[in-house]
Amino acid sequence: EMEEKLSQQSHTEIKAPVSRLSTNLQSNFRQRHDHFDSKHTHLAPASTLYTLHCFQVTLAAHTCVR
Repeated sequence: EMEEKLSQQSHTEIKAPVSRLSTNLQSNFRQRHDHFDSKHTHLAPASTLYTLHCFQVTLAAHTCVR
């Protein structure tokens, strides 16, 4: 039971910083790619969004694993 509590606690403590990191990375990613997409208009912004989506899915998978 103690082990279960510890694992839940550490999971909660890790989740907040990871969530903040995720938000920071996403905004940096968006800014860079918005700039990039505006210079290279032949590249579809959809590809940027898809890459961001893949990143979010990967991150979510890592934060859900206990």
